[in-house]
Amino acid sequence: MSNAQRREAIKRRKRLFRENRPHVREMTDEDLGILWAQHNATAEEPLSAEVFNQGIRDVLARFHGVMMVEDRSPAYPDGWGPVAFLGLTSDGWKVEPTLEYFKWASPRNILRSSVAVFRWFQTSRDVGVCLVRSDDKMAILMRKLKKYGVLFPVGKIPYGLPTGHEYLFYVKGKRDGSQ
Repeated sequence: MSNAQRREAIKRRKRLFRENRPHVREMTDEDLGILWAQHNATAEEPLSAEVFNQGIRDVLARFHGVMMVEDRSPAYPDGWGPVAFLGLTSDGWKVEPTLEYFKWASPRNILRSSVAVFRWFQTSRDVGVCLVRSDDKMAILMRKLKKYGVLFPVGKIPYGLPTGHEYLFYVKGKRDGSQ
Protein backbone atom coordinates (compact mmCIF):
# COMPACT_ATOMS: atom_id res chain seq x y z
CA MET A 1 0.00 0.00 0.00
CA SER A 2 1.52 3.32 -1.05
CA ASN A 3 1.61 6.36 1.21
CA ALA A 4 -1.10 8.06 -0.86
CA GLN A 5 -3.36 5.00 -0.55
CA ARG A 6 -2.65 4.84 3.20
CA ARG A 7 -3.60 8.53 3.64
CA GLU A 8 -6.80 7.97 1.62
CA ALA A 9 -7.71 4.94 3.76
CA ILE A 10 -7.23 6.98 6.94
CA LYS A 11 -9.47 9.75 5.54
CA ARG A 12 -12.15 7.19 4.66
CA ARG A 13 -12.07 5.66 8.18
CA LYS A 14 -12.28 9.10 9.80
CA ARG A 15 -15.28 9.98 7.64
CA LEU A 16 -16.95 6.61 8.39
CA PHE A 17 -16.41 6.97 12.15
CA ARG A 18 -17.07 10.71 12.30
CA GLU A 19 -19.42 10.65 15.31
CA ASN A 20 -18.63 7.31 16.96
CA ARG A 21 -17.43 3.83 16.11
CA PRO A 22 -18.81 0.32 16.65
CA HIS A 23 -17.59 -1.56 19.71
CA VAL A 24 -16.50 -5.21 19.89
CA ARG A 25 -17.23 -6.86 23.23
CA GLU A 26 -17.33 -10.32 24.76
CA MET A 27 -20.66 -12.11 24.41
CA THR A 28 -22.72 -12.56 27.58
CA ASP A 29 -25.62 -14.86 28.46
CA GLU A 30 -28.04 -11.96 27.89
CA ASP A 31 -26.99 -11.96 24.23
CA LEU A 32 -28.51 -15.42 23.69
CA GLY A 33 -31.89 -13.68 23.42
CA ILE A 34 -30.57 -11.53 20.59
CA LEU A 35 -29.19 -14.60 18.78
CA TRP A 36 -32.56 -16.31 19.28
CA ALA A 37 -34.37 -13.29 17.80
CA GLN A 38 -31.99 -13.33 14.82
CA HIS A 39 -32.57 -17.05 14.30
CA ASN A 40 -36.34 -16.69 14.44
CA ALA A 41 -36.23 -13.70 12.06
CA THR A 42 -34.34 -15.69 9.41
CA ALA A 43 -35.37 -19.34 9.98
CA GLU A 44 -38.13 -21.13 8.13
CA GLU A 45 -39.20 -22.85 11.37
CA PRO A 46 -38.69 -20.79 14.54
CA LEU A 47 -37.44 -22.67 17.62
CA SER A 48 -38.50 -22.33 21.21
CA ALA A 49 -36.02 -20.56 23.50
CA GLU A 50 -35.15 -23.79 25.35
CA VAL A 51 -34.39 -25.79 22.20
CA PHE A 52 -32.42 -22.91 20.71
CA ASN A 53 -30.33 -22.41 23.88
CA GLN A 54 -29.34 -26.09 23.96
CA GLY A 55 -28.24 -26.07 20.32
CA ILE A 56 -26.51 -22.69 20.31
CA ARG A 57 -24.29 -23.55 23.28
CA ASP A 58 -22.86 -26.49 21.30
CA VAL A 59 -22.20 -24.20 18.32
CA LEU A 60 -20.58 -21.49 20.47
CA ALA A 61 -18.31 -24.07 22.14
CA ARG A 62 -16.57 -24.64 18.78
CA PHE A 63 -15.14 -21.09 18.82
CA HIS A 64 -12.13 -19.93 20.84
CA GLY A 65 -13.84 -16.58 21.40
CA VAL A 66 -17.33 -15.23 20.87
CA MET A 67 -18.02 -11.51 20.58
CA MET A 68 -20.79 -9.12 19.71
CA VAL A 69 -20.34 -6.02 17.57
CA GLU A 70 -22.45 -3.08 18.74
CA ASP A 71 -23.33 -0.03 16.68
CA ARG A 72 -26.05 2.57 16.51
CA SER A 73 -29.24 1.09 15.13
CA PRO A 74 -32.91 2.14 15.06
CA ALA A 75 -33.78 -1.48 15.91
CA TYR A 76 -33.02 -0.73 19.58
CA PRO A 77 -35.00 1.66 21.82
CA ASP A 78 -31.87 3.52 22.96
CA GLY A 79 -30.44 3.59 19.41
CA TRP A 80 -27.43 1.37 20.18
CA GLY A 81 -27.07 -2.42 20.25
CA PRO A 82 -25.62 -5.57 18.68
CA VAL A 83 -25.64 -5.67 14.88
CA ALA A 84 -23.28 -8.63 14.33
CA PHE A 85 -21.93 -11.81 15.91
CA LEU A 86 -18.18 -12.51 15.78
CA GLY A 87 -16.85 -16.02 16.37
CA LEU A 88 -13.09 -16.55 16.48
CA THR A 89 -10.97 -19.62 15.87
CA SER A 90 -7.23 -19.33 16.39
CA ASP A 91 -4.07 -21.39 16.46
CA GLY A 92 -2.22 -18.75 18.48
CA TRP A 93 -0.87 -16.92 15.43
CA LYS A 94 -3.60 -17.00 12.79
CA VAL A 95 -7.15 -15.90 13.58
CA GLU A 96 -10.09 -16.91 11.38
CA PRO A 97 -13.22 -14.91 12.16
CA THR A 98 -16.83 -15.82 11.48
CA LEU A 99 -18.74 -12.56 11.18
CA GLU A 100 -22.52 -12.86 10.89
CA TYR A 101 -24.61 -9.71 10.51
CA PHE A 102 -28.07 -9.59 12.03
CA LYS A 103 -31.12 -9.08 9.85
CA TRP A 104 -31.70 -5.61 11.27
CA ALA A 105 -28.17 -4.40 10.43
CA SER A 106 -28.29 -1.73 7.75
CA PRO A 107 -25.74 -1.62 4.93
CA ARG A 108 -24.06 1.23 6.82
CA ASN A 109 -23.92 -0.91 10.00
CA ILE A 110 -22.34 -3.74 8.01
CA LEU A 111 -19.66 -1.49 6.54
CA ARG A 112 -18.90 0.28 9.85
CA SER A 113 -18.81 -3.00 11.79
CA SER A 114 -16.57 -4.68 9.24
CA VAL A 115 -14.07 -1.82 9.19
CA ALA A 116 -14.05 -1.66 13.00
CA VAL A 117 -13.54 -5.43 13.43
CA PHE A 118 -10.73 -5.73 10.90
CA ARG A 119 -9.06 -2.57 12.21
CA TRP A 120 -9.25 -4.17 15.67
CA PHE A 121 -7.40 -7.23 14.30
CA GLN A 122 -4.90 -4.99 12.53
CA THR A 123 -3.96 -3.15 15.72
CA SER A 124 -4.06 -6.16 18.07
CA ARG A 125 -0.78 -7.40 19.53
CA ASP A 126 -2.42 -10.83 20.01
CA VAL A 127 -2.98 -11.39 16.28
CA GLY A 128 -0.25 -12.45 13.85
CA VAL A 129 -2.51 -12.59 10.83
CA CYS A 130 -6.28 -12.67 10.28
CA LEU A 131 -7.46 -14.90 7.43
CA VAL A 132 -10.95 -14.29 6.06
CA ARG A 133 -12.78 -16.78 3.86
CA SER A 134 -15.70 -15.44 1.86
CA ASP A 135 -18.31 -16.59 -0.62
CA ASP A 136 -19.25 -14.76 -3.82
CA LYS A 137 -21.81 -12.53 -2.13
CA MET A 138 -19.63 -11.31 0.76
CA ALA A 139 -16.52 -10.95 -1.44
CA ILE A 140 -17.98 -7.69 -2.77
CA LEU A 141 -17.91 -6.18 0.73
CA MET A 142 -14.50 -7.67 1.52
CA ARG A 143 -12.99 -6.12 -1.62
CA LYS A 144 -14.44 -2.75 -0.63
CA LEU A 145 -12.65 -2.94 2.72
CA LYS A 146 -9.31 -2.59 0.90
CA LYS A 147 -10.20 1.07 0.31
CA TYR A 148 -10.35 1.48 4.10
CA GLY A 149 -6.94 -0.17 4.53
CA VAL A 150 -8.16 -2.98 6.77
CA LEU A 151 -8.40 -6.07 4.52
CA PHE A 152 -6.46 -7.22 1.47
CA PRO A 153 -7.27 -9.86 -1.18
CA VAL A 154 -5.09 -12.96 -1.42
CA GLY A 155 -6.79 -15.09 -4.02
CA LYS A 156 -9.69 -17.21 -5.16
CA ILE A 157 -10.31 -20.94 -4.86
CA PRO A 158 -12.48 -21.87 -7.85
CA TYR A 159 -15.50 -23.86 -6.66
CA GLY A 160 -14.07 -23.93 -3.14
CA LEU A 161 -17.59 -23.88 -1.74
CA PRO A 162 -20.69 -25.87 -2.69
CA THR A 163 -22.33 -22.57 -3.66
CA GLY A 164 -19.45 -21.33 -5.83
CA HIS A 165 -16.02 -19.79 -5.46
CA GLU A 166 -14.24 -19.11 -2.17
CA TYR A 167 -12.28 -15.87 -1.80
CA LEU A 168 -9.41 -15.36 0.64
CA PHE A 169 -8.48 -12.06 2.31
CA TYR A 170 -6.05 -11.19 5.06
CA VAL A 171 -4.89 -8.47 7.41
CA LYS A 172 -1.63 -8.50 9.36
CA GLY A 173 -1.82 -7.96 13.12
CA LYS A 174 0.84 -6.39 15.36
CA ARG A 175 2.10 -9.62 16.92
CA ASP A 176 5.84 -10.11 16.56
CA GLY A 177 6.63 -13.06 14.27
CA SER A 178 9.74 -14.07 16.21
CA GLN A 179 7.79 -15.36 19.21
